Amino acid sequence: MPEEVKEVKILEKPWVEKYRPQRLDDIVGQDHIVKRLKHYVKTGSMPHLLFAGPPGVGKTTAALALARELFGEGWRHNFLELNASDERGINVIREKVKEFARTKPIGGASFKIIFLDEADALTQDAQQALRRTMEMFSNNVRFILSCVTGDTKIYTPDEREVKIRDFLRHFEEGLLKEVGNRAGRDTVVAAVAFNSKIIGHPVYRLTLESGRVIEATGDHMFLTPEGWVQTYDLKEGSEVLVKPTLEGTPYEPDPRPIIDLREFYRFLERIEREHGLKPLGEAKTFRELLTRDKERILAKVLELKAEMENGLTAREAEILGRIPRDWISREELQEKVSLSRVRLNQLLLSLEKKGYVERMIEGKKQLIRKVREGKPLRNAMDVKRIIEEEFGIKISYSAVRRLLNGELNGIAYSVLKEVKEKWLVRYDDEKTGILARVLGFLLGDGHLAKKGVRIWFNSSREELEALAEDLRRLGLKPSQIIERETDSEIRGRKVEGRIHMLYVDSSAFHALMRFWGVKVGNKTVKGYTVPEWIKRGNLFIKREFLRGLFGADGTKPNGRRYNFNGIKLEMRATKESLEKTTEFFNDLAELLREFDVESKIVVSPADGKFVVRLIITTNDVNYLNFLTRVGYAYVKDSHARLVGEYLRIKLAYKELILPEIAERAVELATATNPTQAAKVLGVKRDFVLNRIRGVPTGLTRDFMTFEEFLSERTLGDYVVEKVIKKEELGYLDVYDVTCAKDHSFISNGLVSHNCNYSSKIIEPIQSRCAIFRFRPLRDEDIARRIELIAENEGLELTEEGLQALLYVAEGDLRRAINVLQAAAALDTKITDENVFLVASRARPEDVRQMMALALEGNFLKAREKLREILLKQGLSGEDVLIQMHKEVFNLTIPEDKKVALADKIGEYNFRLVEGANEMIQLEALLAQFTLMGK
Repeated sequence: MPEEVKEVKILEKPWVEKYRPQRLDDIVGQDHIVKRLKHYVKTGSMPHLLFAGPPGVGKTTAALALARELFGEGWRHNFLELNASDERGINVIREKVKEFARTKPIGGASFKIIFLDEADALTQDAQQALRRTMEMFSNNVRFILSCVTGDTKIYTPDEREVKIRDFLRHFEEGLLKEVGNRAGRDTVVAAVAFNSKIIGHPVYRLTLESGRVIEATGDHMFLTPEGWVQTYDLKEGSEVLVKPTLEGTPYEPDPRPIIDLREFYRFLERIEREHGLKPLGEAKTFRELLTRDKERILAKVLELKAEMENGLTAREAEILGRIPRDWISREELQEKVSLSRVRLNQLLLSLEKKGYVERMIEGKKQLIRKVREGKPLRNAMDVKRIIEEEFGIKISYSAVRRLLNGELNGIAYSVLKEVKEKWLVRYDDEKTGILARVLGFLLGDGHLAKKGVRIWFNSSREELEALAEDLRRLGLKPSQIIERETDSEIRGRKVEGRIHMLYVDSSAFHALMRFWGVKVGNKTVKGYTVPEWIKRGNLFIKREFLRGLFGADGTKPNGRRYNFNGIKLEMRATKESLEKTTEFFNDLAELLREFDVESKIVVSPADGKFVVRLIITTNDVNYLNFLTRVGYAYVKDSHARLVGEYLRIKLAYKELILPEIAERAVELATATNPTQAAKVLGVKRDFVLNRIRGVPTGLTRDFMTFEEFLSERTLGDYVVEKVIKKEELGYLDVYDVTCAKDHSFISNGLVSHNCNYSSKIIEPIQSRCAIFRFRPLRDEDIARRIELIAENEGLELTEEGLQALLYVAEGDLRRAINVLQAAAALDTKITDENVFLVASRARPEDVRQMMALALEGNFLKAREKLREILLKQGLSGEDVLIQMHKEVFNLTIPEDKKVALADKIGEYNFRLVEGANEMIQLEALLAQFTLMGK
């Protein structure tokens, strides 16, 4: 990647928020609305407002800018934001809205604003309650029914950090729907933001002995060993429960597919050749063909199928063969074919209707000429004959019938189909993390069988049970765990024991693992490789790969008193594989450095082979980084998290608590004596004496050991931690997120949506509001904003890149900015290629060309173009149909054909929604285009 790309700080702040206009004058494309809102600012008075329109056109921005200009710097005190889409019920109106509405405005303002996000999502009862509230508090409250934005940091179920402001955008795009909390994984159903003064509860900051800092209102409850306790009732020395989590891995939107389908398809051809399949020219039968050649034949069969409706009978083909390209009279033709006048006219009429001949009358003569060649084509046997003649292979009648139905059998076809359905996911998908984790475990404690498609995993029963759950989440069917007695000899000593194994039989998964560099057979002989897609991945993918590998082969961190054994990973290598294995370990060390984890690599000879070890550098800070940022997958995971939390407490004690005790010890000893000081502080007398002598502070002997920590400070997966400081911060903006199963955590932001259409608001509310209809933004308005952002961010925005952004935006400025930011993650030069890549769209000219080819009768080339679009962009069939529907109206064809084609696209879209095979349906749709083009 070019060096300058690293300077694009994509994750620093979403550009939608960074460049959100602060004043009404800065809003683009809504001049008619801005003019009316500025009048409200000038007069200091306004009615209730109803903002309606599609997403990304400025509704949220207008509401926030209006509040700033009406109320000045203290605008937040007179402004309440609520997520009406998630808090849809009547209680949100009765409790939160009415509570805010009852209090008088602050700072001399004549009214306050309640800003309801997506008010059209309120239930009918809630809307009726809102109507009554609008009547009751109209003297000091104005309602804006529109959108709201927010900001917080939460965890996804797979422990990636994400701001709630980003969470909303990802949620709307279908990328994120759940968060992690006490219930495990949970669905977010509501989010709210308000100043804690509204509810009369100040905010407190709690600092725990591990250095964790938590801010919450006084009435907020935390889980403790005794149950739920309010912040008010927590004192210094009180205990709370902490659930250790992995940290430092952000959620990074990344639309790139993890598999390059073109490369994978080429790799599958290698596998087919290993199975004895051959290309056209070498194969004698259809069964022996490579899948790519079977697909050529399938395309021809589908082309012939489209022709079958107008295909020729044997008699028609015979007559057509006697008709020349130049005009011939009916009498001359009748003499050549020896048919009656009536029968010949019947055949000529049929040939004319099917488009094979032309007829005209010249004087009293009827003239005929051939316009195109034709062969007998009425049934599957005719197709069979044509295929065998054209391709020089033998094909069975049943195979032809299957091809006519769009069915294709072949190793590459079936493997590619399963891989696309199960594992062709984006880099930011949760399933990608599972794939990376299982791949890491396979490299550590598994292997690919030399024959067949079996993948073996070897480990403890507990590890394999946990692994099996991940395999099932990938759509695989792991075997039962197999237990066997084993005996071996190590340095002349006989060792007996039991081994546990499970396997998966899957040709698609086996092929995918090989494609990713896992060698068949003995890895010790063939060596190891970190797959390129892992190296190119985000922190989440790299973390899960390392967790799987250390979960399989890494040593478990065991503690004794205050310290822990070395954490290492080791593998064996032969002389031939040593270089490759060492390179593999160097790549692992590089991955670990991305998590601020240092390590070293040691190679040692052993029994004619070599042992390669990666050893995590031994110090508490480095161990803490490894255990809290990387860790282990499966069984070792829970213990490693407890070790990490102990180290966190130990380091916080040494760096935060101990220096303060040392300082107080010297002060007390000076004022009294060392014995008295030790007694007051609860430390040993030697500790006080060493502080007086200036001896560097070390861990005191009375600090809890790891054994004491496990027995006294752990409750299942929770750690009991003490509050060491409590500070009152006053009244602040606070945030709450509610989940479907469990009310869980305080957040520093809120989820934002859009109120799209006023028609869903009941008439009594509409009649009380001044309705502002926001229209989709014009291309020139979006372009000006995009050019400003590109200039400020140091991007090179090409004209093609700008036009691509305008195409995918469709009047939505927020979408355009989000796509621009995602494209900037790939390169500082914004081209149409990277815009369409991150937007998961095909080039419009490619879609138009595909449809034009089909309409011109070139079905085979249109089909190749379709496959190119699907493979190049990784689009779904539905994505292609949506773009076809948009582009069909740009084709230079008669209006009636546009209508007919739009209707066909709708029909095939319905078939896909109902679960039909997308490739077959798309090719059948192109066949319809071909027929209509005639």
